[in-house]
Amino acid sequence: MNRVALRRFIALSVVASLTLVGCARPDEPTDVEETDPVAEEQVEEDVEPTRHPLTGEEVMEGSVTGPAVMAKIDHENRPYVNLHRADIVIQQLIPQNGTRYIAVYHSDVPDQVGYVRSFRPH
Repeated sequence: MNRVALRRFIALSVVASLTLVGCARPDEPTDVEETDPVAEEQVEEDVEPTRHPLTGEEVMEGSVTGPAVMAKIDHENRPYVNLHRADIVIQQLIPQNGTRYIAVYHSDVPDQVGYVRSFRPH
């Protein structure tokens, strides 16, 4: 078969199949079995507890609001003021000075923290 004959054959096949599909009778009755209505089962939703984004502890829904506050606290100055109330404490290594703590407060923001080195955003 050459290319022209092949193209005519494909075109004729497509036209014939579309013609046969269009000959279906939509007005023919179809047999539908009637069944009793099924009662919907009540499915218990598995509600996962809300977790605090920083600590992972379970909290009441809607109780975690507001921004997190971060403070750099000098390692050299003591006593630390309210460092134990931080949600996350990160020890930052400083090549010249040793270490500093980065305290992130969110669920329990105290009135005082210290000794603060800086509150600059990072």
